[in-house]
Amino acid sequence: MVIRGKGYAVHNVLERYAWNESPIHALDARVKVVSLLGLLVGVVLSRAPLYSEWVGERTLFFLHATQYAIVFLVLVCLLILARVPLRFALTRTLMVMPFVGGIALFVPLFGDGKELYTVGPLTLTLSPTGLDVLTRVSSKGVLAVLCVVVLTSTTPFHDILRALEHLRVPRIYLMVMTFMYRYLFLLVEEITTMKRAWESRTVRERRWLGSMWHIRTAGMIIASLFLRSYERGERVYAAMLSRGYKGELPTLESMPLQRRDVVVGGIVLLLGLGTLSSEHWLSLMGVFS
Repeated sequence: MVIRGKGYAVHNVLERYAWNESPIHALDARVKVVSLLGLLVGVVLSRAPLYSEWVGERTLFFLHATQYAIVFLVLVCLLILARVPLRFALTRTLMVMPFVGGIALFVPLFGDGKELYTVGPLTLTLSPTGLDVLTRVSSKGVLAVLCVVVLTSTTPFHDILRALEHLRVPRIYLMVMTFMYRYLFLLVEEITTMKRAWESRTVRERRWLGSMWHIRTAGMIIASLFLRSYERGERVYAAMLSRGYKGELPTLESMPLQRRDVVVGGIVLLLGLGTLSSEHWLSLMGVFS
């Protein structure tokens, strides 16, 4: 009998489609990391506005918005080729939008612009510059998170870490990320077990979640979890030292680059470079003021 607890569920969500077989999954992890990171940087650093003070100039709006639309379509095509459901990817992408929207939502109300409402001494104005910031931050936030979703949905986490190691990322950071990811699910299982034990021994009514008794009990659970995690970490480290651990985890697998990896990575990097330099090209065309 196989018992699958909360930790398995979390792991299944994080790498549900990372082990699929597709042309995108077959690409070298280093190429995917570099190309998607370059595309992400190009999107985030681009400064072409999606909104301006003009009204009715549809061609200008189309030129400004096309770069983000092209990036979005390319990422969607990668997801389709990887056989990752679009609903799954978009759901994970939109999960972070409340954090982005919470910051950007009030930006259009600051600055000079058209008056909306007057409430006592306060006057709410709609700023064109604020609308520009709102649209850019929202669009860049969605595309940046979608880049990360494409990477994590098509590449197992240990392959990402190996790719970062080949790209000369400091080893200490990689080791911390490795152990954090490896034992995250174990800690989730531990929390689930402690919570189940607490609920099985609790006879008080649970509707008063803000009572001091619940707060004190939660504090004791957190303290106990910290002590258990520390003791487990010491045991694991001692076991690793006894097996010859010297600060690195050797692997026998090689990562040769193929021609298709270079071609696909180059196309994605060119797209990111084009997005970053779009303001310069629009200026040369006389479109960008």
